[in-house]
Amino acid sequence: MSTDVVTQENEETADSVMNFLEDEDYDQPEDNEPEVMAGVLPPSTTIADGFEVVAEDDAIGADSPSEVDLIPDTFRSETRRNPNAPKYGRTFFTDKDRLGLWFLWKFPLATSKQLGIVWGIKKASAHKRALALKELGLVSSEKIIGMTQLWFLTKRGYDLLHFHGVRDERVSRLYKLGSIRLFNLEHRLAVTQVAAQLVGGVSDIQKRSKTPIPKGLELLPLLIPEQYMNITYGTMATSYDNIENKAAIDPDKAWRDQERIAQEVEAGRLNVSEALAENPGHWTLTTDYASRTYGNQNHPVDLAIDLEAFRTDLKRPVSLAVEVELTLKSPEDLKKAMNTMARQRERGALPVFAQYIYTGHKQGIFDAVKAAAKRMGAERFFATMTLKDADGKRYSGEAWRF
Repeated sequence: MSTDVVTQENEETADSVMNFLEDEDYDQPEDNEPEVMAGVLPPSTTIADGFEVVAEDDAIGADSPSEVDLIPDTFRSETRRNPNAPKYGRTFFTDKDRLGLWFLWKFPLATSKQLGIVWGIKKASAHKRALALKELGLVSSEKIIGMTQLWFLTKRGYDLLHFHGVRDERVSRLYKLGSIRLFNLEHRLAVTQVAAQLVGGVSDIQKRSKTPIPKGLELLPLLIPEQYMNITYGTMATSYDNIENKAAIDPDKAWRDQERIAQEVEAGRLNVSEALAENPGHWTLTTDYASRTYGNQNHPVDLAIDLEAFRTDLKRPVSLAVEVELTLKSPEDLKKAMNTMARQRERGALPVFAQYIYTGHKQGIFDAVKAAAKRMGAERFFATMTLKDADGKRYSGEAWRF
């Protein structure tokens, strides 16, 4: 993977703040998909997913194709009893729906544009599909002034995923309506943008990776969000502090645990994938400057891509770490973050990442990353990549355009 800075056209001039709301065309039919409206759904219609849509009346007692995934009665909207009430009247569940719900389980709060990237369809079509899922209570939305709707998975949507056999421990907590934190919303949406492009198969990371990175449903289990890494690191590194009389993060304990696991792998008692599966806290790197007083100074990356299935050598990791940088960090902060990766190798811990990929939209950030990596003599471990919007252009710095 190249470490060259990706240069794109100059940042676009910001539009007037009065013109940032984008029009939504709710009536535009989704690419290659029929209108899904109550009372007009034909009994047998082929859609882009390769599934057959079966009308509700035909589904009961009919010899339906085995690939059809019907939404169970318990997940249908109560208003379905009145054929004139629903606007969409969805009676089937496809791989595309599963993909969208699973993505929102990993990355709560995504825009219609980002779901469009995940689904490989236009924004208007993605918005309409999300509205249909919302009608069934599988997703909900948060409306922020100055932005389009932000979608998130509901408990009902989680239950349907579970019903259809989706199992994934490496996820974020379900989002609760009204709990949004505006101070980190831009960064959160930027991370979701990177993940959406990976799942949609249109990421520059996939194009440059020496190790093949899948997309779609095959990729989702391999994406590890920061929230999950924080939880599992806390489990691994927590010990009881007799002085403070409470549980505390103990980085020394985390280091000892990492060194012990590396020894077990070297002795052949565990392979690397098993070691990381049994000790998920190891995806979060333990820093030398962490302390019992400042236990949150561990270093979880914004997004990890688990490629351990392709690893053949303990000393040669293949998984990737993604850092989304929207503001310029001080040289000291960059040094601390970068030094963490090098120290894993020096101290005999299990090396988990082959490369750090810093993505952002400011040239100054790229220059600072390259300079810090050069000072450490670790250029090959750090790459930079331009953060792009839904149109493939450099991110403008306007979060509402995601």
